[in-house]
Parts: sequence; C-alpha cells; structure tokens
Amino acid sequence: MRSDWITPGWQAAILPDLWDVAGFILPPLSVWHVYALRSIGNGYVCGAPGCDRDDAASLLVIAGRDYRDGKSLWTHQGTRERATLAIRRKISGMDWVALDRACYDYAQTCTRTADRWKRQGSKPGAVPEAWHLVSLLSGGDITKSDAAWNTPYAVASALYDAWAERSGDDTIMTAKSQELADNWNPEDNT
Repeated sequence: MRSDWITPGWQAAILPDLWDVAGFILPPLSVWHVYALRSIGNGYVCGAPGCDRDDAASLLVIAGRDYRDGKSLWTHQGTRERATLAIRRKISGMDWVALDRACYDYAQTCTRTADRWKRQGSKPGAVPEAWHLVSLLSGGDITKSDAAWNTPYAVASALYDAWAERSGDDTIMTAKSQELADNWNPEDNT
C-alpha cells in the first residue's frame, strides 16, 4: 500500500472531534448532517461539480447544528433562510478558493466510506441509507435515535459495514481493492 493512503475504516476511527473549516469550528459530519445535505442536493455531499457559496453556506449552517437543533431549520418558518443569510454574510469576503477547498476536504473526509462491488441484478434500496444507519445504531430503540442521528457518518458507515459483513455481505471491497479503486485513473490506460 502507498504510504499516503489509509483505509476508510481507519480514517473513520481517527476523525477529529472538531474541525476548523475556514474558521468555522464544526463536529464531523453526522448521519443527520449527511442526510439533510443530501436532501437539499448540497454539491459538497452529492458530488456535484462547481459548488458555489450557497453550497458552502448550507454546509456550514447544517453542520453547525445537531439533530435536535437542526430539525428547526425545516420546522420553524424562515429559520434556515435566516441562518443561511447570516453565514453568507460571514463568508462573502472570504477567499473563495480557500473556502471551497476547506468545505470540499471536510465533506469528503467526513463522508468517505468503503466501496462495494456491484452485483448483477441488484436493485437500489427503497429506504434511505440514513435510516438503515440509525436503525442499526439505535437498535430500533426510539430513545436512542437522537444519539444515532448525531453519530459521525463515517463511523456509522464503518459500523454498518462491520455488521453487514458479519451478516454475510461479501460486497465490501478489501483494503487492497479499495486502494486500487481510490487511485484508479480512467485517463491513464498504460
């Protein structure tokens, strides 16, 4: 293995408790954060090219709140708009390249998970991934669901992968295959 490459599982194990994302101190992206950001199509989490200041602002607004507080962004009229506007004001004078890079690195590091092999005839799941993670982490106990939603996404995914592999899932890539997939360049045919 290359000395500068680590497995997604090890990366999840060593996530810092807090991140400095262009001057904003944030926790690692949680199951809740990733689900909320995917639901609004945030480019940093959905992998869209050409993220803009709106993507950066929504990432910073949502990542700055835990599950309980974050729900108010949708349930209280105008809360998300006001919070996003306040963040947009703070980031308006920042160097865009540095802000974009910080947001990109934060999102990519916090959402990195092991790849799976594709199977013939497999179908996409109907239940969003976040609910599977919360179900596993809470053991179906509603009193534990807030803690499950607030679990760092990469950690929750690693725990889910361990559970899936113990349950017979053989689609999770080995570390060697993951490294090859991470470093594969389709432009390099040599």
